[in-house]
Amino acid sequence: RFEQPIPRVRHVRLPGEEMLDLMRRTAQSVAFAFHLDAERTAAQPGFEYSGETAVLPDGVISRSTIRGSTILERDAARIAATGADQLFIIILEAGLIDVQPTRSGRRLREGDILIVDLKKAVTLTQSDYTGMMIVISRSLLPKEVRCLDLHCSEIRADHPLARVIAGTCHRLWEDSRRMTPAQGAVVFRGAMDMLGLALADSSRA
Repeated sequence: RFEQPIPRVRHVRLPGEEMLDLMRRTAQSVAFAFHLDAERTAAQPGFEYSGETAVLPDGVISRSTIRGSTILERDAARIAATGADQLFIIILEAGLIDVQPTRSGRRLREGDILIVDLKKAVTLTQSDYTGMMIVISRSLLPKEVRCLDLHCSEIRADHPLARVIAGTCHRLWEDSRRMTPAQGAVVFRGAMDMLGLALADSSRA
């Protein structure tokens, strides 16, 4: 017996749809975590956005492309209102991400990986961006790192595991069209185990 493939959700403009309507739908989809000003975002000259999400048993993995910039804000009021307790993992493929607060004082660059703890406030500015955003429960990480303060931690592109993590997640996102949830879960947990090792290195540093 073969299982159904992993569910996927596309975030693209529908025929005849205005960019503002797409960004309103997008803002609603991320409202559990972030505020996104749909009107301001869609008003940028030449702004474009598209994305797609694979829904796995232990998390979700989205890949999106932005031409222009988006600002995702999570403040104390949204934290109190939503109570979300997940971790966001952002793998930057192209473009820039500015994160506030910052641990490094630098914008993220191609190949970098950022961890955001939804228990804490943050502002993310994505500019001419292509990348993956992964949402997980912190319990999916190895025990030795899940209790650490991971908010705004970075795994830089030159870390020995950075390209392997990014490559595994990208391959999973692509091949999840043909995978069963059980197959996807095995690959996903492997990627998170590698992420845990890299975060342990970062915390020691």
